[in-house]
Amino acid sequence: NKTLAEAAEGWDVIVVSFIETRGNYYTPNLNMDLSAVYPGTEEQQIAAFKADIRTLQALGKKIVISCGGQNGVVHIDNAKQRDIFLNGVKAIIDEYGFDGFDVDFEGSSISCMYTDRIGDLKTQQSINLEYILRDLKNTYGPEFIISAAPEYCYVQGGAISTGNNGAFLPFLDAIRDILT
Repeated sequence: NKTLAEAAEGWDVIVVSFIETRGNYYTPNLNMDLSAVYPGTEEQQIAAFKADIRTLQALGKKIVISCGGQNGVVHIDNAKQRDIFLNGVKAIIDEYGFDGFDVDFEGSSISCMYTDRIGDLKTQQSINLEYILRDLKNTYGPEFIISAAPEYCYVQGGAISTGNNGAFLPFLDAIRDILT
């Protein structure tokens, strides 16, 4: 177990995981157990983690927050949910000072995107996620990192999706101009 500041010197971008959602699938929560590497109370652990972020940034490193993962199911079905998700993500980014946002959607977060096609996003999940990422880029500026870490099955299959097979590719194509 290592603290964030103990990350290998060779890394210029460090990705922290994960923002997840609980219950309603659109209210973001930064789910980290810092007790394995930081001593003290939860407040002291969070303060030490934030200090590590600032230390690494002072060395020119970029610290990106990832959203999703295996347990981080995200469903954004309408504008109200989109705004709750976006504002919650911004609050987390602002609190910790993250330099970017990584989309690591898996499973049911992707499977609802299967009707999207290259050049034609049809699902509310994709339309809302594109809106969110463009808003983050506009809010935090051109140096803000937008990245994605899809599993191979979510981009394999090209422009024609069947179930999860290739379902993330049309979305990635739609945001290719803001992907870092």
